[in-house]
Amino acid sequence: SQREIDEDGKLSTPEVILGLPFETRESHLNTLRSLVNDIGASLMFQYTLMLLPGTTLYTDESREKYKYNVKYRLLPTSFGEYAGKKCFEIEEVASGHKDLSYADYLEMREVFFFWHNINSNAIYRTLVRYLHYLGDDVIDFFLYLMKQRRVMSAEDFPNRVVQDFIRDTEEELFDSREDLIRHFSEEPYYKDLKSGRKGKNLTHTYRAHVLLHAREWAEYVTRGFKDYLFQKHPDAAETLKIVDAVSTHILTLAECQYRYFCKRSEIPTQRSPLKTKLEYDIPSIFVSNLAGADRPELKPERVVYAYYLRDDAIQYIASFPENQRLVDLQLMVLRMDQNYLLPVFRREEDLTADSAFRSSDRSDFSSLKHNP
Repeated sequence: SQREIDEDGKLSTPEVILGLPFETRESHLNTLRSLVNDIGASLMFQYTLMLLPGTTLYTDESREKYKYNVKYRLLPTSFGEYAGKKCFEIEEVASGHKDLSYADYLEMREVFFFWHNINSNAIYRTLVRYLHYLGDDVIDFFLYLMKQRRVMSAEDFPNRVVQDFIRDTEEELFDSREDLIRHFSEEPYYKDLKSGRKGKNLTHTYRAHVLLHAREWAEYVTRGFKDYLFQKHPDAAETLKIVDAVSTHILTLAECQYRYFCKRSEIPTQRSPLKTKLEYDIPSIFVSNLAGADRPELKPERVVYAYYLRDDAIQYIASFPENQRLVDLQLMVLRMDQNYLLPVFRREEDLTADSAFRSSDRSDFSSLKHNP
């Protein structure tokens, strides 16, 4: 089914619930492994278990049996002032239970952060597919990146953005409804809700954060990618050459994304693209998954690719003010055509000595083949 979805240029969007009864840290990781390694899912959303009145999981018997770590949080942007009274829509959630500690819960939220900002951002598709090709575990790579970011400076963007995400994840949870209402009813904290600093959807908000820092995030991911594969395949010189080509491809795509959101006057266009040399034709090689025993040998081929944003994507971003507030940007990113986030790339020339290749001989890659 996933292969058919990929061939049709469509997205698969599986959803998982974190904190279901009997779930452990390892079983949740194995669920994610199935989705990314075995299935190759496009986008994934992770939800915290909600304890909904009227369901079996809400009952006193279930609470006693599973020992939920019960918390309360505001539904994103669900607040208002009516007849002079501040009102809040609150959900009851389980941030862990007897088999999944609160620390495990926070760690799995961090794993999802990496999934959502790497696997679910199509500019990293070649990275994920090369890991598949080598038979390596994508989730294991995410766990490696998590370790690496913890030894970074507190001011480095990758460390700072993940720390902020985890902080906001913890701060949105309250021990009781009364604590939540009392906290946000105080004027300074209510202003935080109205300004969008608090009470937001963290997944979408932090996706916007990463897109605004696409260049820094890509440098961190590709550097970790090289280090990870050097440790896994220390004697495979050819592997590391391919890693360099994959990383160059990703960094150019990330530069396009960065300019799209942060330097609109410098957005690469079809008439004025960015151009990059690659030692392997990475975009063509990894147009689909190549995992399995019959995967082909990857041969070097020096090529030049041009990268740019679609005209309709540029028109879309230009319709918003350049000083767009982050809370508005995250909603904009959520609702936009996902193809807008992925630059188009076309093969310009073949650098082999005997090639008579001309850029006019080939049309642009279909955008459908490069959906996130």
